[in-house]
Amino acid sequence: MIVMSCWQCKTKTPTTNTSTTTKSNETKAVVDQERPVARGTIRVIAKLVKVKPINTSDRNTACSKNPCEATIAVEKIVGKGAFFVGEVNQGQQLDTYFIKTLGATKDVFPELKKHFPGLKKGDRFEADIIYSRKAANNLNYQVVSYQPLSK
Repeated sequence: MIVMSCWQCKTKTPTTNTSTTTKSNETKAVVDQERPVARGTIRVIAKLVKVKPINTSDRNTACSKNPCEATIAVEKIVGKGAFFVGEVNQGQQLDTYFIKTLGATKDVFPELKKHFPGLKKGDRFEADIIYSRKAANNLNYQVVSYQPLSK
């Protein structure tokens, strides 16, 4: 008798349950870190350092009317999914592309099940980022989702 066994590779990396505290005069932000990090993704706590000008040459796209490019400062790496190929370190600044724009998505993408409230310079947030070697404008790090944190 031949016995065969198989198992499924884990495609998601669970993260630990921790809380992030800010300066003493700021409120405590507790981030839902029980969600697994998707394959090919890194989850970070970051601060929006610079919002780049709107690219008006991208006609007929959400980015022609809303900012999509920004520089972020990585404060903490929360978790990394299997097969994430980018190089991201705590303290590093990344030029990023926000796939659903930096503006509020309710009016721009009404069909979304989960809407994003928008971010501005100085905001802290938790983000899921993918790395794309074939990204336009050499913005290889793409923010696919984010959650603002309390200040």
